[in-house]
Amino acid sequence: MKNINGRKRIFVSSTIALIIMGGGIAYAYFTTTGSGTGSVTAGTSTPLVITQITPGSTSGDASFHDVALLPGGPAQDLAVTIANPSQGDEGVHSVTVSTATASLGAVATYNGANPTPAVQATTSDATTLGVPIAGCLASWFGVTNWSPAGADLIVGGNASVTIGNVANGSPDAPSTLSISLSSAGVIQDACKNRTIDLAFTSN
Repeated sequence: MKNINGRKRIFVSSTIALIIMGGGIAYAYFTTTGSGTGSVTAGTSTPLVITQITPGSTSGDASFHDVALLPGGPAQDLAVTIANPSQGDEGVHSVTVSTATASLGAVATYNGANPTPAVQATTSDATTLGVPIAGCLASWFGVTNWSPAGADLIVGGNASVTIGNVANGSPDAPSTLSISLSSAGVIQDACKNRTIDLAFTSN
């Protein structure tokens, strides 16, 4: 009986010792390799928002001096801001400018309100706030577009860049954008003192 009790005491003592020393127990292991699969989803580009900087602005925003367009006269240089509403970086490879032309609906509305013998509007006419300028052809306006001198211009997520006049601010890139009124060899009075709608695109 004594022997049995002795073994119990030895067993309990050993168990307590293992519990106390548990923090120092070393484990053996094998090295191996593993593999697995997963996936993520890539988003897509978000259209950039191009806004013209008003010519003649004096707020240090890289605008150009205001120029009244005359047939065969000097061009109006243009400055723009390009905003990126997405959270990721996007690149600008080029910016083009064109004279906006009248839509079929706008032409029909204008001609309905201005019957003959008044000059009729066509889809070839330039516009002011979307309204045709009858007899002022969009093709009379010549433009110069912009592309970066080196690598594409990067617009950070939720940020914007300026393409403008280095003499009136600190643009992210100097601008070559401009528009002029060519001399068409015909009476161009329809364009006199009119504000001409422009359209900007980028890629």
